[in-house]
Amino acid sequence: MTKVLDNGVTRDATPEELAEIGARAALELTAAIAAAIAKTYADVDSIYTAAVGQRTQEYADAEAAARSFVVSGYSGSASEYVSDYALQNATGEVQTNAWAADQIIARADAFHAAKLAMRSARFARQAQMREATTAEELASAIGGWDDFIAATRAQLGL
Repeated sequence: MTKVLDNGVTRDATPEELAEIGARAALELTAAIAAAIAKTYADVDSIYTAAVGQRTQEYADAEAAARSFVVSGYSGSASEYVSDYALQNATGEVQTNAWAADQIIARADAFHAAKLAMRSARFARQAQMREATTAEELASAIGGWDDFIAATRAQLGL
């Protein structure tokens, strides 16, 4: 008989019981890995939702209009995507169309960079999660992912 910790209780176990306990632990780790990987998708989705919600096309159109206005040398009429933001924005003050275009582009660039970073980090952390052979290794990969997501939310002001 061998001493084993099973469900929080130390007891003697037969070789067959040891095998069953090991198999149960492997299944629990496999399930935990699957849950951790699934959470990476939910975390990214929550950032997309917080950043743009269902307005992806609106923001893409605003970005295109802002970039067009910049290419024009900030001259001529700005699209309503730009001018409306110049008039009504988070500063509470009327701003110039140039300011609005620059703000729209800066926000778009930040989100584009975050999207790529989230994709790259998700792939890397998911690989670490799949390679985990212990709960501690999995916890380390999850912790790294959680830190990355928190930093990304902070960078985007979410």
